[in-house]
Amino acid sequence: MKRLVLSPAARSDLKNIGEYIASENKPAATRIVREIKARFKTLLKFPEVGRRRNDLKKGLRSFPAGKYLVFYLVTEDRLVIVRVLHGSQDIDSMFAE
Repeated sequence: MKRLVLSPAARSDLKNIGEYIASENKPAATRIVREIKARFKTLLKFPEVGRRRNDLKKGLRSFPAGKYLVFYLVTEDRLVIVRVLHGSQDIDSMFAE
């Protein structure tokens, strides 16, 4: 099985998501972050399930997690979570180099 790796940006995204939601509803924040992380386990089992997003970055894929999108890369031995972004964010600008 592939090893799960979270990029620093993805870790920051999860932290920011949790803090933002917790400012209004702590239990919901815990639940939503937990649901997003559960998607990571799904991706480990079925890494090819996500939509190809070569338009953003070569090899990048995305997979929905509620109102969020998990962006990830698959390598021979790892599944790298690159970003976790809300669907309403300007995703193109987040991946602009």
